[in-house]
Amino acid sequence: EGRLLPLVPAKLQPIVDSLKSGRDVGGRVVAAIVLSTHRTSPWQGERAFANEPIAAGRLLACWIAEALGLQCAEQAGVIGRGMAGWVDFLDDGMALDGCGRDWPMNRKAFQRIDNALKEAAGWEGVGGVCLSLGGGLPPMKAPTLAAAEFRFPRVLEVIIPQYGQPPAWNVVRRPPPLLTDSFRTRMLVREALLRGDFVGAEALSRPLLEDPEESAWVKPVVATAQYFAGTLGSGKGLPEYIRDLCGTRQPEALRVALRVEAALACGRLQEAFVLTFTYADTALMDGIRGLFGSECRFYPLMKQVRCPRGFCLPENLRGLLQGGGHRQHPPTLAQVNSVRYPGSYYFNIEGPHIERWREVFSPELAAALNRFDESGLKECRVQGLDGTSFLIPRFVRNVLAHNTLSPRELGAAQEAFQTIGYWSSERSPAIGGYFLGQPLIRDILNALGVPAPADLYRSLVSGLIIDLEKYAVN
Repeated sequence: EGRLLPLVPAKLQPIVDSLKSGRDVGGRVVAAIVLSTHRTSPWQGERAFANEPIAAGRLLACWIAEALGLQCAEQAGVIGRGMAGWVDFLDDGMALDGCGRDWPMNRKAFQRIDNALKEAAGWEGVGGVCLSLGGGLPPMKAPTLAAAEFRFPRVLEVIIPQYGQPPAWNVVRRPPPLLTDSFRTRMLVREALLRGDFVGAEALSRPLLEDPEESAWVKPVVATAQYFAGTLGSGKGLPEYIRDLCGTRQPEALRVALRVEAALACGRLQEAFVLTFTYADTALMDGIRGLFGSECRFYPLMKQVRCPRGFCLPENLRGLLQGGGHRQHPPTLAQVNSVRYPGSYYFNIEGPHIERWREVFSPELAAALNRFDESGLKECRVQGLDGTSFLIPRFVRNVLAHNTLSPRELGAAQEAFQTIGYWSSERSPAIGGYFLGQPLIRDILNALGVPAPADLYRSLVSGLIIDLEKYAVN
C-alpha cells in the first residue's frame, strides 16, 4: 500500500492462525505477550549491539493484536487481558549471563519473564497458557517452560510444523527428570535422611515418584514416611530394612521410639518431649496385647479387646475381672455385654489399673516400665531459667498438651531429659543413639522382643541411602 510493506512473520503466521478459532487449544485467546530484548548500549562490542532486534517486541505485538482482535500495548511491560503486549527481559546494557548465580542466565532478566507469567496467571478466566519457544535465546527456553508449568494449571507448547504441515499444540506433561534433577534430589534426600527428617525426604523425592525408573529408590523413601505416620499397611514388596519394622511381630512402641529418635536427630524437641512419654504408654498397651495373644484385636479408642468365639481368658488375667483394692475402683477388665461381640472385654489403663497390669506382665517388662516411670518423676536441677531450678520431666508433656514452651524452657527440659537418661547427653551421638541407645529406653523394647532397636534405625537409614546411591540413571 503506497510505499508501505506488509509485515508477515513467516514462522509466527501459521501459529497465530491456529489460535484464531480456539479449537486447537481448547479455548479463546484473551491476551498475548511477546518476550523480547531491547538493549540500547553495547554489552559485547559494537557488532553485537548493531544486531539487537530492538523493535521486534513492539512490531510483533501489534501484528498479533491485529490478527487476534486484541488491543496493542503502547509501551514495553504493559500487559493485560484483552491486550497484546511485550516484555523486554533484556534492556539497556544487560548481558544474557554473568558470573556466580547469573551463570548461565541473568536472573534479573528471567525474573521479568516470570513476573509476566505470574501476572497473566492471575487474570480472571485464564485457565492455561500457549507457549511458542521456537525462537529467542536458548538458555531462556527451559526455565520459561518450567515457570509456566508452575504458574498455570494447563500449559500447551506448539510443535513447529515441517514441510507445510499445520502447527500442533501439545499439552505439556511432566518430562522425564533431568540427570541434574536426579542427582540433586538424591543429594538433598540423603542429607534429610541423615538428620532424621523422613517427612522432608519424602517431600523432596515425591515429584520423582511417577517416573518409572526413579521410583525404584523413591518408593522406599515414601513408604518410610508412611510408616512413621502410621499409614503404611504392610511392608509387602518393600526392602527388608522396612519389612523388619512392619507386621504384627513388632510392638507398636518400636514405631514411637523410632519417631523420637528421628525427632531428636532433626531437632524437633517439642515433638520428642511428648512422644517420649507416649512411648511408655504404648509399651504398656503392647504388654497388654501380649497377654491376650495375636488372635485378639485391640481398639484403644474404645478401650476394647475383641477375642474370637470360644476364647478362654488366661488364668493370670481372671483376677483383673474383679475391682481393684479400693471398692470404688471399677474392674481393670470387664466383659462386654454384646451379642455381636460375645468375646469382647473393656480394659482400663488409668491410675491404679496400670499397676495391676504390670503385676501380670513379665518381670523384665514390669521392671523396665517401673524404672522409666520413676525416672520421669525425679526432680532435676537445671540451668537456664532463673538461676538453678528444679523440673520434673513427666510434667513437661502435660504442659505441652495445653501450651508451648519458650526456647529457654525447652533447653531446660532437654537438660532434664538428658540428666535422667531418657535422651543422650552427647552433642552428636552415633545414628540411633539419641534415644534408642539409652538403657531406660532399650530395656523396655528388649522386654517386648526387640533385641537391638538402634540397629533397626541404622539399617533403615543406611538402606535408604544405599538404594538411592546405587540407582543407575536410566
